[in-house]
Amino acid sequence: QLFVALALRAPRTRRSWRWEERGLEVAVLIAGAAQLAGAFVPGLRDLLGAEPVGAAGLAVATSLALLPALLVRLTRFRHRSRQGGTYSPSDRGVRP
Repeated sequence: QLFVALALRAPRTRRSWRWEERGLEVAVLIAGAAQLAGAFVPGLRDLLGAEPVGAAGLAVATSLALLPALLVRLTRFRHRSRQGGTYSPSDRGVRP
């Protein structure tokens, strides 16, 4: 869900990069760090009752988590390429 949130956000240009617009990225980083802490910090892992995750398990989980976000990005790319590379408000879910 964290990766889908990033995939669904409206595109930003590098020119308009400002800290005020990066709340979603900061929230995703914090949430991701909390999830990793729950899986890898021994005391927190015991508190949550989580089992240790190996490298293979982490790779599988990350790959499966990235799949929905990848599908969203591919859908947007195909939609944009059909429109000749333009970006419309409907790409963000905004209806005219």
